[in-house]
Amino acid sequence: MAWSSINKTMRIANVEISFLKSRVARRMFGLFVFCALLPLLALSGFTFLFVSEELEEQANLRLRQTCKAKGFEIYEHLLFLETELRMIASDLKEGIPERITLVPYASDKGAGSRIRSLALVRPDGSIRDLVGGISSPPQPTAGERAHLEAGNTLVMSRPESPHHAVFMARLVDPELPATPILLAEINPVYLWGIGSEGSLPPEIEMVIHNPQHQVLISSLPVRRADGRLTERLRNPAPRSHLEFEVSGERYIAASWKLFIKYRFFVPGWTIILAESRAGVLSPVSSFKLFFMLMVLLTFWVVALLSVASIRKSLVPIETLRAATERIAGGELGTRVEIDSGDEFETLGRSFNEMSRKLEEGQRLLVQTAKMSAFGQMSAGVVHEIGQPLTSLLGLVELMLDEPMDEDQRRQLETVQSELNRLKEMIVKFRSFSRAPEGVREAVDVNQVLEETHRLLEHQFQMKGIHYVMEKGEGLPPVRGDRSGLQQVLVNLIINAMDALKEGPAGKGLVEVRSYAREGRACISVSDNGPGIPEEIRERIFDPFFTTKPAGEGTGLGLAIIHSIVHQHHGTIRLDSDPASGTRFVIEFPADEASGA
Repeated sequence: MAWSSINKTMRIANVEISFLKSRVARRMFGLFVFCALLPLLALSGFTFLFVSEELEEQANLRLRQTCKAKGFEIYEHLLFLETELRMIASDLKEGIPERITLVPYASDKGAGSRIRSLALVRPDGSIRDLVGGISSPPQPTAGERAHLEAGNTLVMSRPESPHHAVFMARLVDPELPATPILLAEINPVYLWGIGSEGSLPPEIEMVIHNPQHQVLISSLPVRRADGRLTERLRNPAPRSHLEFEVSGERYIAASWKLFIKYRFFVPGWTIILAESRAGVLSPVSSFKLFFMLMVLLTFWVVALLSVASIRKSLVPIETLRAATERIAGGELGTRVEIDSGDEFETLGRSFNEMSRKLEEGQRLLVQTAKMSAFGQMSAGVVHEIGQPLTSLLGLVELMLDEPMDEDQRRQLETVQSELNRLKEMIVKFRSFSRAPEGVREAVDVNQVLEETHRLLEHQFQMKGIHYVMEKGEGLPPVRGDRSGLQQVLVNLIINAMDALKEGPAGKGLVEVRSYAREGRACISVSDNGPGIPEEIRERIFDPFFTTKPAGEGTGLGLAIIHSIVHQHHGTIRLDSDPASGTRFVIEFPADEASGA
């Protein structure tokens, strides 16, 4: 038993390991993986593109909003500077003070004064520095001069390194024709909000250029307009966004044009805020890594689930195939254990039932072959010794009619008794040599039970055995020999009574039941005796096999019963348990001629 369990375990393990060698398994596995990964990859690509576009769109929106806010901030700074310059000019009307105090500012962008240098430029071109020093001040054009003489404030720029210097100018007294120009160089940190101190978030860069595409200030390494950038920005649409490349790095940018020509005679500055494309898409990079991990995890989950599903389907098939090969090799009692919880489990039960019936059929064929051989032998025995036996019995009877002493008569009577017993055995042999001689007719099984009960009723009473008979309803008629069927019942009931001899008096029980099952007529004969040991159950229908003491049985009773049942195209089986007794079950097909 131990080796059998080990071998079975090894076979199952081998099936579980090697089932993917099957082409069907590989095809199913590939189909599982393909159907799972193709939609997953398509979804990942779509999601990646969608997320990338969404992040870029959000970055563009954020840049546009920041760009607009930055423009208003610069414009607000220009207005503050204009107010301060107007106040200084008002003070200069009364005379040049010894010291001019500039308005300081302090913010998160830096601290200091709004104006870096302050000077008076006279009509003759001479310069008087008031705060700091201004060298080579920009000269206003005729149009800019007219703008100043109209009492307005002028904003000018001059190329310098690293960025343009921005100046704000205003006439000290616009009502006097020869009044000097108050010229102030604007602190770029205050005006732009970027510089050595810095103010913009580290991920955002800013470039501001004038209508001539000259870069006024830039936090990027752009000192003059890049050709491609210039082309993109030649006529930029307001609040538009673009992409450009600086030093090998691509940027996503948004621009906003600051219109200040009416107030400061500047055609307009274009403010460009840019953010590294890599920085914008850094969440996508994290998403890509996460998604790749999810793809790999999904692949393994799909692979494991597909392997489990394929194994659940193919392992039972492989088990059934191996079992079928063993049956083909002659192991008709092969059984399979399939606990898949689906149709394969049902198929396994059907396979086991088929195997059981094949095994029963094989035993029946062997038994039939034995009975056929024994029948041929019986025919020879009956033919060879039947006539001499009759002659011997006649001679003994003649001798018994003659006068003789008591010892001789007793000896002849013994011979006569043994010859009669031998004659009875020959009669039983005849059952194997030819079919019963009774008339084949439709027989009511319940009537046979009643007749058998009346025949044996006195024996049950004499032996103190309880007899229970249950007749089922709706039994189909059986075509056969009534006397033969009765002989089967009588022999089975007598065997049951013999099995109860050694039991306690008055406790013996014999039950005879008839019932219908699947269109067949069934009879069961059971007793509560000691049962039949398992090791001899397969031999009980063999001729001359008996468990009774010598001289009490020939071993032909059950063999004859089996032969009669077989001649009626029926089956007989044994259910025996030492704890509950013995039970024989006989099944006969319905008589088709009767229309049942």
